[in-house]
Amino acid sequence: AAAGSGKAGGMKRDIIFWDLDSTLACGDARQHLIAAEGWDSFHSRCKEDTLHEDMFRLLELITTLARSPMCVGLTGRNEKWRAITMEWLHENNVLLDELLMRPDDDFRSSVDVKIDLVDSFTDGHIAERTLMLIDDRADICDAFNQLGVTTLLVKNRTRSRE
Repeated sequence: AAAGSGKAGGMKRDIIFWDLDSTLACGDARQHLIAAEGWDSFHSRCKEDTLHEDMFRLLELITTLARSPMCVGLTGRNEKWRAITMEWLHENNVLLDELLMRPDDDFRSSVDVKIDLVDSFTDGHIAERTLMLIDDRADICDAFNQLGVTTLLVKNRTRSRE
C-alpha cells in the first residue's frame, strides 16, 4: 500500500495511527538542529534518519496479517515535507496506507494538530475507528486516551537500524 491522502469509511476499529519522529524514525542525529537552526532545518534532513527496528518490525508484522488494520502515519511535520518524507518511507520499505501531516500554516501544539487530523480522517469517530495510536510523546498519548483511544507510548529509544 502507498501513503496518500483520503478518508476512512465504515465504523469498526480498524486503524492504527503511527507517529514518525522518534517512533518509527530515529532522528537522534538531527535533534540538535531544533534549538540551533529551527524546525525547517530539522525536517529538511529527515532522510538521514535510521529506522527504529522494533517499531518497524511491529509494523511489518501487523501489515502481513490477513485482516490487517489500516496503518496510517501521523506526524507533526508540515505538509511541505511530504515529498522528502515519502522518499524516506519508500527507501526504508515502510508501508503505510496513508500519511497525515500538519498543514503548512498550522502552528498549534502537536496534540491539537494530531487530534484534528485524526478527527477529520475518521469523520468525527476517533474512538469508534481507532484501534490504537502509537507515539513517543506522553502528552499525545494522554490526549488520545482521554478520547477513548488505546495508545502505545514508545519509550527507551536505543535501537535503530544502521
